[in-house]
Amino acid sequence: MIHWVASWGASASMVDLDLFERLPPVSVGCAFSTFRVRITNGLTGDLLRIRFSNQYGNKPLTLGEVSIAISVPGSADIVPGTSTPVTFGGTPGVTLGNGETRNSDPVAMAVKAGEELSVSYYVPRRTRLNTVSLFGGYTYAMTGKHTTAAKPRLPIPMFLDNALQLCPFLVGVDVYSDGYAIVLFGDSITMCHLPDIFARRIRNTGVENVSVINMGITANRLLSLSEKTRTASIFGDAALDRFARDVLELPGARYVSIKIGLNDLAHPYLKSLQGMAQQVAAAQVIDGNRQLAAASEAAGIAVVFAPYTGTKGYVRDLWGTGNDDLEWTEELQEKITALNTYYDIYNAANGVTVDLSGMNSPDDPYRLDPKYTKDGCHFNILGQETAAGLLPLAAFGVTGTETGEAKNIESPSAWNRLLARLRKRG
Repeated sequence: MIHWVASWGASASMVDLDLFERLPPVSVGCAFSTFRVRITNGLTGDLLRIRFSNQYGNKPLTLGEVSIAISVPGSADIVPGTSTPVTFGGTPGVTLGNGETRNSDPVAMAVKAGEELSVSYYVPRRTRLNTVSLFGGYTYAMTGKHTTAAKPRLPIPMFLDNALQLCPFLVGVDVYSDGYAIVLFGDSITMCHLPDIFARRIRNTGVENVSVINMGITANRLLSLSEKTRTASIFGDAALDRFARDVLELPGARYVSIKIGLNDLAHPYLKSLQGMAQQVAAAQVIDGNRQLAAASEAAGIAVVFAPYTGTKGYVRDLWGTGNDDLEWTEELQEKITALNTYYDIYNAANGVTVDLSGMNSPDDPYRLDPKYTKDGCHFNILGQETAAGLLPLAAFGVTGTETGEAKNIESPSAWNRLLARLRKRG
């Protein structure tokens, strides 16, 4: 059946840009400015639509002009002659009320899975960038209206390497397809390039109608909002609250991989949150995950839980100051192990095995192997490639043999090296 399927998406947070003191200046994006977001498209098709959100806005959001084009990879430029106007109810602009999310009219445009696209939109009025996703699209801000410019002048990047990619208001691109979407839902361990690498694995089988959508938010919790600290708002709504928006209501979602709850368990042990964060029992986090699974099943979405790898040695020194904020304890580890055990039992009951334990240190099963991480918890690029390589494709309805060559884009050499190693092992 041909229907709308999410081809790209991101989970938005309430963001105050004043928090990001280390970012390049982005205040130019508040009025009379164009944003251009470069994304990786997940599906092949010839009809698409774009979704914008004013989820956290306290005033109406007006977009004066919107377009989509084929990107020049790795830059703010677009391929000349490919810019296509986007309308809403037949008009070139749209105004979203507070909390409103809206899809554009269908856009006739041939796109390929793995191809980079650029969505450009003009903000004519002074607007605070409250509704912003933190990862998934490379955004450039430009003064003035430049939605169709093939080579814009002085685009200001709104991203820091691969760690933070601010993407205001744009939350989704759908393609009319006979395929489906796989959602990777979680915290900062998911908010990385792992979903992109997993999507590339799928394309390497020759499949172009299955997308992988990254719905991870850094420091996100399952059960509750973060304490009211200076940066708390960027950590997103509690997973239980955002799950419907990010998964159940996502067009064409058929599978979801869930990894959420570590921050609920670990935050009470942070020195910076002592006296603020309340202790959470493993049973509470397990019950929250059980609720997510039940809601997914009721919506006809299959669940695959992804166990946490080792966290021993992670000290949460976010800015490299030498001040450790977290100390590993056996009590915390027992809670994490209990959550992983629930994940394994649920997966086994559904005929699925997700085994990431081989990524832990051979000398300590509670510690992530240093070659896969820089901080003891989050994956470096090799860790992301390895974890994505260990997710079983069949559990997400994908069959076929990986060729090591993406059908529409060139596979990064690191990914080819990983495939070669996996073949030798198998």
